[in-house]
Amino acid sequence: MAVGSLIDRLFGIRASSLGFRTAIAIAVRTAMILTALSIAIFFLVEDALEEQAFNNLEANIRERTLRESVLFERMQEVQARANDRIERAIAADAIRISPDHFNEVFPKREDGTRRSHPALFDGGSIGGHTQIYGTGAFLSGAHNIEPDHMNLLHRALLIVDEVGSTLFPTFESFYFFTPNNELIIRAPARDDKLLYYRETAPADLDFSDAEFVEITRPENNPTRRIRCTQLTKILYDQGGDTWTTGCMTPVYLGDEYVGAWGSSILLNDLLESAIADHVEGAQNMIITVDGNLIAHPDFGSEGSEIQRNLVIRQSGSSELNAILDALEARPEEPYFVTEAPDGSAIWAIGKIAVADWYFIITYPTEIITDQAGSVVYIVGLIAFFGLMVVLFTMHYTLRKRVVEPLNILVERTQQLAAGDFENLQKEAGGDIEILKSTPGRGDEIDILTRSTEKMANDLRTIFATLENRVDLRTRELDFARREAERASAAKTDFLANMSHELRTPLTGVLGILDLLKDAELTETDRNYVALARQSSNLLLTLVNDILDLSRLEAGKYAVSYETVEPLQLVKETVDSLALLATQKDLEFALNIDSRAGSKYRVDTKVLRQLIVNLVGNAIKFTEAGTVSVDAEVSDGKGGDSLLNVSVTDTGTGIPPDALHSVFDRFKQMKNVTDEMREGSGLGLAICYDLVELLGGTINVESTLGVGSKFSFSLPIEISDVDENEEVAAADGSALDAGQIDRLRELRLLAVDDNIVNRMLIEKLCRKFCGHIDVVSSGSEMIDAFKASLNGPGQAYDLLLMDINMPEMDGIETLSHIRKLETDENVPVIALTADALEGAEDKYVAQGMQGYTSKPIVLMDLKREILRCLE
Repeated sequence: MAVGSLIDRLFGIRASSLGFRTAIAIAVRTAMILTALSIAIFFLVEDALEEQAFNNLEANIRERTLRESVLFERMQEVQARANDRIERAIAADAIRISPDHFNEVFPKREDGTRRSHPALFDGGSIGGHTQIYGTGAFLSGAHNIEPDHMNLLHRALLIVDEVGSTLFPTFESFYFFTPNNELIIRAPARDDKLLYYRETAPADLDFSDAEFVEITRPENNPTRRIRCTQLTKILYDQGGDTWTTGCMTPVYLGDEYVGAWGSSILLNDLLESAIADHVEGAQNMIITVDGNLIAHPDFGSEGSEIQRNLVIRQSGSSELNAILDALEARPEEPYFVTEAPDGSAIWAIGKIAVADWYFIITYPTEIITDQAGSVVYIVGLIAFFGLMVVLFTMHYTLRKRVVEPLNILVERTQQLAAGDFENLQKEAGGDIEILKSTPGRGDEIDILTRSTEKMANDLRTIFATLENRVDLRTRELDFARREAERASAAKTDFLANMSHELRTPLTGVLGILDLLKDAELTETDRNYVALARQSSNLLLTLVNDILDLSRLEAGKYAVSYETVEPLQLVKETVDSLALLATQKDLEFALNIDSRAGSKYRVDTKVLRQLIVNLVGNAIKFTEAGTVSVDAEVSDGKGGDSLLNVSVTDTGTGIPPDALHSVFDRFKQMKNVTDEMREGSGLGLAICYDLVELLGGTINVESTLGVGSKFSFSLPIEISDVDENEEVAAADGSALDAGQIDRLRELRLLAVDDNIVNRMLIEKLCRKFCGHIDVVSSGSEMIDAFKASLNGPGQAYDLLLMDINMPEMDGIETLSHIRKLETDENVPVIALTADALEGAEDKYVAQGMQGYTSKPIVLMDLKREILRCLE
């Protein structure tokens, strides 16, 4: 009794109460659980950390091997491309060098050798060819050279210069050598300016037995793949601290080995960065496939026995030998993670492509043990102080938050169970002592359970009503969702049908008008044709604007980024519009900031559309004066950059009360003479949506009768590499002679149910192909194709397939044609007015090899035909 009274006085809790007994039980059980967990948690945490370490190291070694392989894979790609270039050039016999020209490029020396002309390094044009810079050559015993070999060396010189200039400075050199002591090298940054090969090398210089030549010979490299030399000190480094390796790809003309391409890589920075960038607590190293250690964190350390290019099998390092055993046991795996035999470390091993090196991460297991101990210590410490806090606050919580509220709840629920709603409402916010005057029955939980039974029955009825209502509302929402989906599908089908129905007649109209331009017409008739062409273009622009607007509304407008010079793209687009300003005698100006030339990731299609719309509007609404375009790249927030473009004109201006609606759809502004300009009223609305889609802003400032200024800013991301450079270079505006000849040899078969389109297709295709047959239905195409299979020399090279045709559509027609074929399938291009987003992918998935939308653009059709025939 004395103990109970003391507890009651200290904590305000009866020792016999449910609250006190609960507090003591929780405290005792918590202490026992924490003690047991402290013993087990160490092993659980250690196992979890070890598994995590394995997973992290596996992900890290996969990423690191890919990263370290990039440089060598780039070298392999470039050398393979150079190989292809020289094979095609020699096979085509495109350029034959004359002996006089060859003597000028590689003049004879009195010592019996040929060296490169000084202009090839200093920068100059020899024999009218493109200027060559940074290149030198040494040809041993080269007084009598066959014409074919002259042509080979000359072609190699051009490719070395061209490819080497694109690689610099990623690779400091690019060269071509033959097994006959002939070397052509481009290395513009060499301190010795290649004078050794150009001037001072002895006439009897013989590198035919050097490693870089030996590894390319047929007997040493029967697979003709790229191979790399051992790690060596670079020759012109007098200090001997600069290390390099060279990778070479042999060159064959037919089955004849004629030489090899090569590039050298300075490895100091590469190896040091690979070692420095390591997982915390771990070490990185690099081992060659033949067991040489070429990178290690102890290189250069005072007193260290680890040396560069260490032969591991000859060293006394048990760890290095064990690692070498592990990688030799699994030579085919690109990467793997394993534990050291003695359990002291985890090894992550990955193979670096091309170079035949292994990247190794060693992670000591003692780190895992220390981490597990730290976790257990921290958890135990937190648990101890947490228990103390719980015990200290439990008496207050139980008294104030549990026991007293529980007693009040018991009294209130008793009143609720008795149906005494009147007294319950009176005392709900009043004196609690009145509620306490009601005697209790048993302990708190027992009283609470029995007194809430009646309340539960009442609530059950309420809940049943609510569930019915929720179920009804759910069905209503599900019905509304299905209706919305059906409406969206109907809208998409409508757009597809309208695109086809509008573009199909437009294809004929535009095609006929283009044909009429070349016909012999009077000046009046020619003006009529020009007016009709202009009106048709406006209608086509309206169709395209509506489709773009629909894609934006549906969230299906695909953003496609390319690496370009945005300011150059602005200039090219603006220049294409200059003629419009010239026709109206307007002064047209373009101002670009000094950062032109920097590469960024930009949606080029959106940027061109913004400029065309804004500049076109400015010219349209300006009768006299100036239209100027200003473009710059500025610094944005968070390290991003902003492309800022503004278009200013001295046109009619916009009334103040119309500025707020200038970006509304189908809204056209009147000029000061209240004349409406032709157009759809969608251009500015689309500009607004496109800028918003790319996270930018667009604004307008205007003074009525003075002019307007439209400006927009787009966030752009800087890029150091132009990944589209080769694609852009290959996508020129004209076809070469070989492509033109290829087109002239073609036999084409086309189908279209529209008579105007059939006439147009025939007229267009006869301009470039050798033969074209045009039919009006799928069944006629099947018959024509079947007949071509039976006659010699009558087979068609490519089919142009209309999609929407009565009776039998293009997809069904293609299915019948494929059943007739026995050998290789004839390429088929979908020729359709369906220009919605995803149309091309849809038709390719249904068996087409290409896609061209109507109205037909002749150059686009030619390019698509050539692409499908590759």
